[in-house]
Amino acid sequence: MTTVKEIYSADEIAGRIDALADEIVAKVSGNLTVIGVLKGSFVFLADLVRALDSKGLPCHVEFLRLSSYGNKQKASGDVVLIGDYPEVDDDRTVLLVDDIVDTGNSLNYAVKLLHASGREKIMTCTLLDKPSRREADIEVDFVGFTIPDEFVVGYGIDFAEDYRSLPYLGVVEKEEGQEFIQDADAVKIQFAETEEEIEKCKALRRIVFIEEQNVSQKLEVDGLDSDCAHVLATSGSVSVATARIKYQGCTAKIQRVCVLKHLRGKGVGAQLMKFILSELVRDKNVSTAQLGAQIQALQFYENLGFSPVGEEYLDAGIPHQNMEIKL
Repeated sequence: MTTVKEIYSADEIAGRIDALADEIVAKVSGNLTVIGVLKGSFVFLADLVRALDSKGLPCHVEFLRLSSYGNKQKASGDVVLIGDYPEVDDDRTVLLVDDIVDTGNSLNYAVKLLHASGREKIMTCTLLDKPSRREADIEVDFVGFTIPDEFVVGYGIDFAEDYRSLPYLGVVEKEEGQEFIQDADAVKIQFAETEEEIEKCKALRRIVFIEEQNVSQKLEVDGLDSDCAHVLATSGSVSVATARIKYQGCTAKIQRVCVLKHLRGKGVGAQLMKFILSELVRDKNVSTAQLGAQIQALQFYENLGFSPVGEEYLDAGIPHQNMEIKL
């Protein structure tokens, strides 16, 4: 059972936000628009804007949502905007608010995005900072708490979509053999090229399909791996997601897509699929990608551009739907 050890109480968070508001008011003059990076910042942002208003600095509020993915040559650090661009008047200072700055890739991208749109006065704020994991050359203007490399939840920050409603911040205590990553920016995606990397892909599939979903070993180990290309997502030394690709003429069949349970809903699966699709688009011999999706994942694949084909069917006792996308 997952347990959470409190590190900052609700009162400590409230006191730090009040102090942050003082710091921001002292440095910001004129009109202010606060832009929250979804999802994790929403509780922090709500309390922060109330604190700013109480100190005589009312502000407009906008949100943006980001996703990151990589390509064959480069680790996952490329970031894209999902959804609408935040609306900001030209004369307003922007305060970009995040829940955690880890690698810094997402916040760095957001700052550059705003600069490119003509915003000149941009400041940054985060509830939690993990400088030990920084990759991007960015320093945050206002920091709530500086923490070591630990997996923190609560106060809007989740673990597999749980714990956002906790009034405090806490560290998720690992069970034996369990590994966590705090955000999707820490994931690196590549083709598995060595026997060791391919074995890591197979080990992940055993965890997800055989141990978690009770697929029989005979069905999972189908003897086709040697005819497929394998994709592996890692965070540090931890393997977190995988898939394999079987090429049949001008069609690429994407198979055995899986993500460790505690990382589902955090963008890792989307990164994995975007990596695969970006590679297939560059392959002039491939015009169509197909896969068999578990029914509960249909919306996920439709959001990536896949369309259902044919009727629903059972595979290993699990309802599936064939899907495809033209490349």
